[in-house]
Amino acid sequence: VVIQEFPANSPGKKGWDTRILGVEIAPLSSALARKFGIYARFGVVVTKVAKNSLAEEAGMEPGDVIQGINDFPIRTPEEFFQKMQSLRPGMKILLRMARGNTTIQLLLVL
Repeated sequence: VVIQEFPANSPGKKGWDTRILGVEIAPLSSALARKFGIYARFGVVVTKVAKNSLAEEAGMEPGDVIQGINDFPIRTPEEFFQKMQSLRPGMKILLRMARGNTTIQLLLVL
């Protein structure tokens, strides 16, 4: 488990918007699992990471599987967007992800 913290005043931090992390996501499917070599059984797949975004700064990559935000499990894109919309700038979040067969936790400040 890797935990890294990325504060709000980090270079590349963007303003608050609906794409605050700077990722494009998709439901986890067998096709995406094959494409990215995903072992996770649930979560949403990061398909793109925006340049100069918080996600890029934190080291997120296409193929990462977001499985939780804080203690809230993420199984669908709807759950992801619902949780992200409840967060506000300056809040710390613990993002739980799978990359290959490794669990990664990122502590981010929005």
